[in-house]
Amino acid sequence: MSDDIYLVEIIRDDLAGYTNRVANEEAGASEFVDNRVSVDAGIATNHASFKVLPPGQLPDPPTFVKLGSLPAGKQPSWTGVLLIAGLNVAAQMFR
Repeated sequence: MSDDIYLVEIIRDDLAGYTNRVANEEAGASEFVDNRVSVDAGIATNHASFKVLPPGQLPDPPTFVKLGSLPAGKQPSWTGVLLIAGLNVAAQMFR
């Protein structure tokens, strides 16, 4: 993994909570890159990867929705699987 990419474990019960956690992380000058559901010590969890941005640079706020639920006119900037409330959820993010 590159020096400018780091992982954050995120455990949430709904997509709104996941969105909020990602937005809070991005507020520190980073940008969501990907999420992998993995098993750590026998427990499934999200490991979200973030790219470090230059100081003062912030991405537009993210919104995560279930796959197929993008608002009209929005394009996904990420599509993948999230672990939400212990279940795999196919999701998309738009900005």
